Amino acid sequence: MAPMSPAITRPRMAHGEVDVVMVPRERYSPTVACVRGLLATVPVDTRIILVRGGIPDRTVRDIIALGANRVKVIGPKRHLAPNTARAIGLRFASARFVAFVDNDVLFSPGWLEALTETARIEDAWVVRPNLLQRFGDRVTVHDSGGDCHIVQRGTVTSLIESHRHLGLALSEIGLLQRERVEMFEFHAVLFNRERLVALGGPDERMLSQGEHLDLALRVRAAGGSVWLEPSAEITYVISQRLTFRDLVFFLGRWSPSWNIASREAFCTKHAVNDPEDPYETWLFGELHRSTAWLPVGRFAARVARHPIDHAVAKRFDRYVGRYIAEVARRRAPRWRGNGSEVAA
Repeated sequence: MAPMSPAITRPRMAHGEVDVVMVPRERYSPTVACVRGLLATVPVDTRIILVRGGIPDRTVRDIIALGANRVKVIGPKRHLAPNTARAIGLRFASARFVAFVDNDVLFSPGWLEALTETARIEDAWVVRPNLLQRFGDRVTVHDSGGDCHIVQRGTVTSLIESHRHLGLALSEIGLLQRERVEMFEFHAVLFNRERLVALGGPDERMLSQGEHLDLALRVRAAGGSVWLEPSAEITYVISQRLTFRDLVFFLGRWSPSWNIASREAFCTKHAVNDPEDPYETWLFGELHRSTAWLPVGRFAARVARHPIDHAVAKRFDRYVGRYIAEVARRRAPRWRGNGSEVAA
């Protein structure tokens, strides 16, 4: 693994300087392991707030036993849109900084101290780590910064968005430096809490997509800065299999209607009117949802004796799976309230 930055001796964080808010991203099964990793890598006086959502009772009991008095479990007992969960967690946070983390990531030692130090030194509104991704045994870069801005071309207003170094091995990107960047992702990110609250916090209209882009644009429009701290590394673990309980949450969270509503809310808010803008950004939810049907694809691949599993999964989702996703979101008991904080 290539070094991300020179070794630095980090100063200790002040007592109670950061609250960490963990929310379910798209699955519940990784939560215990994620909490265990969090407990092992943050100072013992750091308050950890877990927004429960539809996490099963047994898992919650395991987390409470694991975290003792270090983990506070809050929020309604049903599926929640990620930004709704973050908004709930933000209201419970009181420290100078608040770090949002998803429940399916791996933490490197000292990651929180590194982000906090950069926030202090640079007077940053937002500090993000170098974000890696793991699929099976392969680890590559997910995002080391990138583009996130609006451009005007005549009467067409477009969003420019990209991930820097996406898919490259660490050995291919060389040494990264602390620097200002345009974007972050919610897999793990640190905010100045008061500034985030003043901005209005996460926009709950961004149900499944665009939530990080919206907030990055708002931070910079208000004169704030987003910084990359490469010595902090977080690894997003890409799901390969879903339990049944995970499947219902996963499908509803990536349902076609939520994907469409998120794009429309973002484009209306930021006056984006480019119909192709940008294609990859808004296609992700549909493509990612097809991973739920990989078991169907693997079965087809065994029958055909040909590696067609991903192609079959995508085709199945296009003609069948997308409708199952809508039924799951509308009919499953834990989706009452449509992912909002207040139940219907």
